Amino acid sequence: MKIVIQNPQDLSFLTELRQWSPHLKDAMTFENFRIALDFCSRQKLGKVQVVLQAEDEAGGPLPALPLPPEVPPLRGAAARPPA
Repeated sequence: MKIVIQNPQDLSFLTELRQWSPHLKDAMTFENFRIALDFCSRQKLGKVQVVLQAEDEAGGPLPALPLPPEVPPLRGAAARPPA
């Protein structure tokens, strides 16, 4: 399973080099949804979508599932992991 950032207009993916590629294999991946959202916020990325890309049992890609970008980054005590 991959969490990536995608341009919804041309469906390209953000790469490690901060460029856009049409290929999922080139996409920068994130450990979780929150980290991807925080990255978008820090980098001031505009109209992008965070996408969850899963694989089927045979290892082939399943359709991408865009995750809602409206969720604000966690701040303060809510951002700290439970003790």
